[in-house]
Amino acid sequence: MSRALVVGAGIVAGPLWAAGVIHGLRQYGTDLGDADLIVGTSVGSFIAAFTAFGGDLSRPVHEIGLAREKLPMPEIAAEQFTRIFDVLSDGELPAAERRRRLGREALDADTVAAAPQLDAALARVPAAGWPDRPLLVPAARIDDGERVVWRRGTVPLPDALRAGTAMPTIFPPAEIDGRFYMDGVTCSTTNADLAAGHDRVVVFAPLRHLLPARVLDGELAALDPDRTTVIGPDAETVKMFELNLFDPRMGIGWAAFLEGVRQAPRHADQVAALWNA
Repeated sequence: MSRALVVGAGIVAGPLWAAGVIHGLRQYGTDLGDADLIVGTSVGSFIAAFTAFGGDLSRPVHEIGLAREKLPMPEIAAEQFTRIFDVLSDGELPAAERRRRLGREALDADTVAAAPQLDAALARVPAAGWPDRPLLVPAARIDDGERVVWRRGTVPLPDALRAGTAMPTIFPPAEIDGRFYMDGVTCSTTNADLAAGHDRVVVFAPLRHLLPARVLDGELAALDPDRTTVIGPDAETVKMFELNLFDPRMGIGWAAFLEGVRQAPRHADQVAALWNA
């Protein structure tokens, strides 16, 4: 029986909340890091990587937050994120064309000042090489709008993470072998279809409270609903997200992480029943 862990996107606060839940579940006897496959989208790819390498998730979350608080970060308006999701939800355009449109905007945007924030996070990745445990990091290729899935044997892990978290108009597009890439969230908030074929799947969907049900249902369609557990933020976490979900700085991450730790007990039995069966 194979198991997969999916850590979805949620700007910064969302994936760090997911890290807190994963950390908390370990205290209740369920280690999602034992997955046969781990998929991470956007900043969720960092959490996926840290989980795949093993160890205490609280340490990298805390260290990244401290490092990035010392760095300048240009003001980011919530409208920038709204624009991204408006383009991605434009049903009159094919999905690849939506991504190409965002990609053109990403290439034209002045995002150089935000790059050190991403560099600080990359500096805390345990190794330049990929973990032994299978890890998938989706990104979108800007010139044709196609999804690319990085894994061991493709590009160095830091390059994959940079490409997979290059939120258009927020962080600079990542150049790899002469082509530019942007955040995997432009393909899907979870990219959960990459876990298709696994017998048991746990999906963290930090944006669950914001997404129309049909969107998340579409992302999960490739999975067996009877063997999939989807975890989203509870009401208290949503209140915290309302204050800083659209803040791309990692300094707010510790509060989100602690919210995840707090929420973990309410999912402990459900996840254990699925994961440890």
